[in-house]
Amino acid sequence: MKSVIQSAAFGAATFRSSVRLAVVCGMLTLVGAPQAHASYVYALVSTPYGTEQVYDPTLASRSRSGFDSITGANYTAQAQTLYGVNKAFASAGATNQFIYPQAQSEWSVNFNLLGAPDGTALQLRVNIDYDFTLDRGTSLASFDLEINDDGYHPHRFYAHTTTNGFDSEGCFDRPGVTAQMFGQCGGGHAGTISALIPYTTGLNRYLKVTVGVNAAASAVSAAFNTARISSVTLPDGFTWAYTDLTGNPLNFRNARDGTGAVPEPATAGVLGLGLCGILVTAARKKK
Repeated sequence: MKSVIQSAAFGAATFRSSVRLAVVCGMLTLVGAPQAHASYVYALVSTPYGTEQVYDPTLASRSRSGFDSITGANYTAQAQTLYGVNKAFASAGATNQFIYPQAQSEWSVNFNLLGAPDGTALQLRVNIDYDFTLDRGTSLASFDLEINDDGYHPHRFYAHTTTNGFDSEGCFDRPGVTAQMFGQCGGGHAGTISALIPYTTGLNRYLKVTVGVNAAASAVSAAFNTARISSVTLPDGFTWAYTDLTGNPLNFRNARDGTGAVPEPATAGVLGLGLCGILVTAARKKK
């Protein structure tokens, strides 16, 4: 993109009649440029302690780069995050039942919802493909996925397997499992979560997905096979635009034709440069 902009600037400098067009070109490109970054990714891993021998404050860390990992003699916790992708892994050894490694992967993406007066209610269908494994070992393992967590967990998908008779078994994708059916939520889980999320039209809306795992006493919670957004579908007649990202990492689309109708910021910039090229060529022909 930098070379394209430099070429356009060089052409404008060569032809005096194109100076004003170069100014317009720059304005169009700026309109299409990403705004201040509000979207983010982070990874969080930690090991809560039960005895002073395993406590180390350096074991808790947060990385905004999207990847984090810690490994000790009896535990491993890893998390990796991309826009639209969550990976997390936790494994505990059998030698100390007070070590509970945890990993959390979270991203948030900002976007505008258009096509109707601000405040118009609509629902987005968010589809997330998931693939994880729970092995309770001699204690417990869990997987927790939340969409737009606001403290009330209206869109929470939780799976937990345990050996503890005072605990409860449960998994969102096996509705026949009851609280006392210990071990029945163990093993592999794979499928697609399809959730209708309420929104209103306007600027700076967001979608956030958090995936957390934990394990204890020879247990493993492996969600590194990913939870991945497969699509976000808008009702027909509504449009979308990312506020600070290029591409289409969340695969936004309309229900009818499977495409978003609003050019994204980077696309708008490219269109602006293309229009400038046409105008410069026309000015040269006039000469």
